[in-house]
Amino acid sequence: MAEGYWGIVDCTDNNVIDNLCLMYRSTIGVDLSRGTGNRVRNCEIGWIGGGSHILNYSTGEDRFVPVSGECVRMEGSNTATVNCYVHDAFDGGITIEFDEEFLWPDYLFLGMTMTGNLIENCMAGVLIGDHNQDWDNTRETFGDVTITDNLIFDSGYGWSGEDGYDCTWMGVTDSGNAITLWDGPTYNSGITVENNVLYRTRHALVMMGTDEANSPAFSGNTYGQNNNGIWVYCRVFLENYSVMAPLYAVTSERMDYVCTQLLGDEEARVLAPSVCPRAEFAVEGDRLTGRISFELSGLSGDFLLAAALMEADSGRMLDVFSWERVGGGRELVSFSCTLPEGHELELRTFVLRKDGTLLPAQERLRYAVEEGTAVPK
Repeated sequence: MAEGYWGIVDCTDNNVIDNLCLMYRSTIGVDLSRGTGNRVRNCEIGWIGGGSHILNYSTGEDRFVPVSGECVRMEGSNTATVNCYVHDAFDGGITIEFDEEFLWPDYLFLGMTMTGNLIENCMAGVLIGDHNQDWDNTRETFGDVTITDNLIFDSGYGWSGEDGYDCTWMGVTDSGNAITLWDGPTYNSGITVENNVLYRTRHALVMMGTDEANSPAFSGNTYGQNNNGIWVYCRVFLENYSVMAPLYAVTSERMDYVCTQLLGDEEARVLAPSVCPRAEFAVEGDRLTGRISFELSGLSGDFLLAAALMEADSGRMLDVFSWERVGGGRELVSFSCTLPEGHELELRTFVLRKDGTLLPAQERLRYAVEEGTAVPK
């Protein structure tokens, strides 16, 4: 446990932290939250967090010691983190978190910029959260956040993402997002998320609990996720209430829809995951045999896998098979069926969750049977 929740470097007002390597602290790397007009630039900040600054914390029922930490904590007007290498942090790489209970009156959080940074192997690449419950007051004090031209890679895959690590307060939906936006507050003048690369996360590329009117403005970002992974985990508004829901983008059309329509990023660049499933075929007499494999590292929970092999033109079912997931990573199943008459076949794959949700695992894949095997068309 660190002595107090302090950083390796703590700032008051109008400081520039430049060209330093700051590592190995159980709380914060650079803390800009105690002043205004601060800059951190051209620094490497890593192996940060995982310590606690609260003992015997109570949730009303249980008492525990929560852990946290961030490479750069930014809150404070006119602050910036620029061209830094930020890595291996729990719980956030670059964060803006505040609670007005602990700050002086008339403190404003306006004009905070994160640009040109490489952020990788952090539980959350960028995390913006509000501990203040007086959201009416917060509306007047928070906003004008710019997140541009950052590379945010492999969120949730650092040391704190290893199996068995006790994240204390964090649930699965907080564990591994490129950008995390907690519920509330109402942002005063908005958040801009522009020209970033959000690539591969343990949970979602974007998690946001904000209501639609106060969600960030996304523009020109590049998105790439695990096969069958969650692209966006966000608030879905129903007639009389709202719920948080994961949005899987498992076909090219669905990926484009999630990014352009649900995030509103009309200039999104979507990187499709590698072909999933993979299939290997062999022709043995009048039989077609082979193996099908699924990449499942981005899809959590218990579920059934299902695949249907069909004649491409007639739609006649050749074989259908299902099996339970037995672990993470790539799952394999073998099959044998009658050789399709038209010598062209179609493979459709699905994931069946315990709640009954049926998800297509990928676009329909077509194969032509040629010279003792089947090759993609």
